[in-house]
Amino acid sequence: MTKDEFVKNIWDAVKQCPSNWRTGQAVFNVVDDVFGVARSVQFEDHVDCFYNDDAIESFIEHAWKRYQML
Repeated sequence: MTKDEFVKNIWDAVKQCPSNWRTGQAVFNVVDDVFGVARSVQFEDHVDCFYNDDAIESFIEHAWKRYQML
């Protein structure tokens, strides 16, 4: 999977999330459910977009790097 496909998969899945979720919350949950790397980004890289939408871009970048290591 390319990085562009990875990012597209995240945003496509975010569109299916409940409308009352914040964007960062949706991105975090999608990355956790679909790719399984959200917790390592959160706890090891110290990047968390769940409550901070400003961290989404950085979170996705770190998630991509973690996903590539699987």
